[in-house]
Amino acid sequence: MNSIIANRFARKVPSDHLFAKTGQVWYIPHHGVYHAKKPNKIRVVFNCGARYGGTSLNNQLLQGPDLMNRLVGVLTTFHQGPVAFMGDIDAMFHQVRVPEGQQDLLRFLWWPDGDLAQNLEEYQMNVHLFGAVSSPNCSNFALRRATDDAEKIVGPETANVLRKNFYVNDCLRTEETEESAIQRICDVRHACALGGFNLAKFVSNGRLILESVPDEARAQDVRTLELGSGELLNSTPM
Repeated sequence: MNSIIANRFARKVPSDHLFAKTGQVWYIPHHGVYHAKKPNKIRVVFNCGARYGGTSLNNQLLQGPDLMNRLVGVLTTFHQGPVAFMGDIDAMFHQVRVPEGQQDLLRFLWWPDGDLAQNLEEYQMNVHLFGAVSSPNCSNFALRRATDDAEKIVGPETANVLRKNFYVNDCLRTEETEESAIQRICDVRHACALGGFNLAKFVSNGRLILESVPDEARAQDVRTLELGSGELLNSTPM
């Protein structure tokens, strides 16, 4: 939670704004969840489906059209070339801001600095939540808009990678050579960055590709690999 606040994904509600207009405030319960493979990392889950007075936040949100690519199509395209790479956008939903006038509907209670000895205070999310039915549509729309804006800089082929080779926040792409894959990663990362998205956690079956990616942008599992040879790690896409 401290990380969410430090990254400005959430903020303390200003004292002069605590008593917002009736009917335009909602408090979301939250809890921590651990992943079996990541015992030292806790994820904060906001329960947007929690009901009060016969309704929930998700009941009131419009889901919007489904803008996600079909997984079968993304995977089929992913097996077309010999050189593969994958990456994902860090905290994609949290990179897309909620209009300020709607942030009171994303309030929650928390202790200052997580100190349970202090009194609870009111906070509100500034960004879209994992678990809100509207978040996938809003985030995918933002990524598509960022793609359209970046197309004149990175070119249509790279722009189409963002349009066709992403499943939610995961990029799955193959190229014919390592050289073209290295350039493609550079261009796709640049296009994402122009829209405020950080594409990272890269893995690949090419050592030269992994060497070209900054260490902090590689997946945790491949950061300690010995990358001495320029040969492909596998002969076919992962």
